[in-house]
Amino acid sequence: MTIRFGVEGKLYYCAAGIGGTPAWVLYKGVKNVTNPNSLKEVDVTTRANAGYEATDGRIKQTHVEFEAPLDPADPNYIAFETAYINNSIIGVADMTGASGDVDTATPPTMGSASRGLWADCKVTQFDREETIEGAMIIKITCKPTYSANAPVYKIMP
Repeated sequence: MTIRFGVEGKLYYCAAGIGGTPAWVLYKGVKNVTNPNSLKEVDVTTRANAGYEATDGRIKQTHVEFEAPLDPADPNYIAFETAYINNSIIGVADMTGASGDVDTATPPTMGSASRGLWADCKVTQFDREETIEGAMIIKITCKPTYSANAPVYKIMP
């Protein structure tokens, strides 16, 4: 059994989106990354349920949230800031990381069995946190958007 630790996860982005062969860039400077996934619930209760509510789901709801230091000299930070300011699409891949990842390659390669969401996203939240004890942190939320490329949960071969 192989346990993955949070520090092993990888957040990639592609300014051109996920279509074709994305030229992924690894964003090494992120802190905490969260990728909630759920099905939008639909009430399918009928009288045949003997008084119990019945639920089904068809539409997947997901997004990627992460924190990064506010660093205007970091091209990764600039890519997300620019996508937010210009309301433009940015491809995002939140992957588990795996043996075989080559972070130094251009573009970086994802190892076999690495898995996660690939989606063309809009940056819907770009919050700045200014705590008195620490560096300024940007909290970024990316949500799948209307695109020629549907989001996909990818498991690398």
